Amino acid sequence: MTTLSAETERLLGEFAGKTDVTTDQVDNLRRIIAESPVLAKQVDAAIAAGHLKHFELQPAETNAGGTYLGDTKSIALPASALSTPAAPDTLDAADLTFVLGHEIQHGFNHAGTERALEQFDADLAEVAGRPTGHDYTEAIGTLLAANRRDEASANIEGWNALASRVRAARPDATLGDLYDASTRSKQFVGLQPGPPVTYAAHPDLTLNDDLSMTATAANIEGMGKHYYDEGVSSRLGHNSNSDYQNYYGSYAISLACQYEAVNPAPDGISRMEVNMRKLGLQESLLEQNGLDFGEASPPRQPYFDTSTSPSTLRYFDHTAATHVHVPITAQPPGNTPVQPAGADMPNVLPEGRDRSLHEQIRGKVAELDAANGRSFDASSERLSASLLVLARENGLDRVDHVVLSQQTGGAAAAQNIFVVKGALDDPSSLRAHSPTAEAAQRPVQESLDNLAVVNQRQAEQASQEQTRQREQVQEQQRSALSH
Repeated sequence: MTTLSAETERLLGEFAGKTDVTTDQVDNLRRIIAESPVLAKQVDAAIAAGHLKHFELQPAETNAGGTYLGDTKSIALPASALSTPAAPDTLDAADLTFVLGHEIQHGFNHAGTERALEQFDADLAEVAGRPTGHDYTEAIGTLLAANRRDEASANIEGWNALASRVRAARPDATLGDLYDASTRSKQFVGLQPGPPVTYAAHPDLTLNDDLSMTATAANIEGMGKHYYDEGVSSRLGHNSNSDYQNYYGSYAISLACQYEAVNPAPDGISRMEVNMRKLGLQESLLEQNGLDFGEASPPRQPYFDTSTSPSTLRYFDHTAATHVHVPITAQPPGNTPVQPAGADMPNVLPEGRDRSLHEQIRGKVAELDAANGRSFDASSERLSASLLVLARENGLDRVDHVVLSQQTGGAAAAQNIFVVKGALDDPSSLRAHSPTAEAAQRPVQESLDNLAVVNQRQAEQASQEQTRQREQVQEQQRSALSH
């Protein structure tokens, strides 16, 4: 057993002085560090570098084997993991050894993580300041890649602490012994059924002769695959159901939404874009992990998911206090006004349908502008939003033409504007019209509020019709049974 340094004993003494810490927990932590020579060296190195200044107990609601707190240079561990359990259970010293080695490396990585966060801030500011197309995908992806490297390299050092513990107790230990020592070893070693049973490091990981692992670029990438990319079995987040990507993604999305709220599109239509599939993000998990938009931002942020074609209008919701996913059909809490425009618009029709129709109309308005020597501007956006409501009100699920009325004896040219589904010369085509000036002047927010009402009314009508048909069928069945 390794004799611990005076500096390590000093930290353990401080830990023992905390009111919520028991003697049993301190003794167990001391023994765990001493039984792994590599872990003892890792602790000494972290103290010397200023990365480790305190041990503390982790809040009971935190779902993690341990956490590194960069602001206080502390490692927090679960009280239950440090406490000797009642017989016949035993303390999982191997798991704590791994966790400590892992969290210590987060301390060494902390400066690099801070630089990645500073770059993320700069990237978000650049995207939010663009006149069009606020696509945050690349900025978020860059930060999440840094998080992945941080976690992967930390996991390698957890393995090294564990390997040292196993070999200190048994110098001739094999990969099989390490495999059996902790369930975490499965992230490094695979078992091949026998007979005889054999063990080998995963093909994209390379071990040294003493079974330790060097944090090479190849090993970090391989570890990212076998650990960070493990999926929801990681059991992270408030509800213990998240993977690492969505665990870290909740912070990235939260900050992007805050930047977007401070830099709304002048025409009132959200320009926030995120390729959710490319990033491996799920809105449900992000909101369960807790999206925090801050007090100055609205509770709902519309965005376009560009992983679909056409892009799908969706919503991120502030869930820092609830950790509950808000379905796309739900209203934000209370009567809080939501900006940018359309953020409180319920989508009771199939997802993406309003977005697709809106894009069709915008394209036709742009063609109309070009034909009349105009460029697409804020007035065009207001007109497009008005025509979207007009089309929905009149049952047009597709718009093939947007045309202006011609001059007649009693009216000037362009007095009315038409949306048309079908050929212009087809008497059976569907069409609807509105006064042009009124449509072009109506604020986008007002149009989208009107669209919400139209969507809700149509949904209620559809529900009533389904109920009527169901009752009619039931009545027919009862009549048939009575004969």
